[in-house]
Amino acid sequence: MNREFQWGYCPDGYELFGPLSGYNFEPVGGGWELSPKSDSFVEYDLDQEASDIHRILAETELTELGLRQFVGKYGALSNYGDKDAICDLQELRKMSNGVRNTLALWEKNDDPAMFFEFEKLERKAEFRLRLGQAPSGGLEYNFDPNDLASYIVYQLAREISDGLEWKVCEASSCGRRFATSEGLGAISKRYTKTKRKRFCSSACRQAAHRERKLKV
Repeated sequence: MNREFQWGYCPDGYELFGPLSGYNFEPVGGGWELSPKSDSFVEYDLDQEASDIHRILAETELTELGLRQFVGKYGALSNYGDKDAICDLQELRKMSNGVRNTLALWEKNDDPAMFFEFEKLERKAEFRLRLGQAPSGGLEYNFDPNDLASYIVYQLAREISDGLEWKVCEASSCGRRFATSEGLGAISKRYTKTKRKRFCSSACRQAAHRERKLKV
């Protein structure tokens, strides 16, 4: 996959619409949607800002507030940038449960059940295949997710297939999770760091070093 996946969210927030707008929100019921309040959108790089987005979604509380906060920070599952685009909260809830169940079954080594659960998510994923010039010369291919839902499924598959583990960056100003895997060099499987790494980036490592020097 191309290492840069751009997505976006509406900085002005999202409005809740449903069959009983203004009444108590029931996440089990269908028909509830979030729509951006304006045409303004802020782009961000998911690989840099939230490569653990599948785990973030799995940990999201399935309440109106929890789902609204997720969409407000990371955007809708599809069609960001379209004022008429909506985020179906029932679909978001199903995806959250699907990712959570898949991870739990994988951790239990229940592969048949895990594959069955993952296939439900796999149907929601769409990718574009591109052939182009490689930075080092020659040709290379990349497949890019069409939307946030596809990126979430991709990261889930990547964690399971590569046996990734997540560590929290030790820089006091960061706290983001980053993927680690077995390896000998600074970079291991598919752009992950080796398990001995303590920081998600060189910038965080340098910031922590400066902080230690100030305490001496």
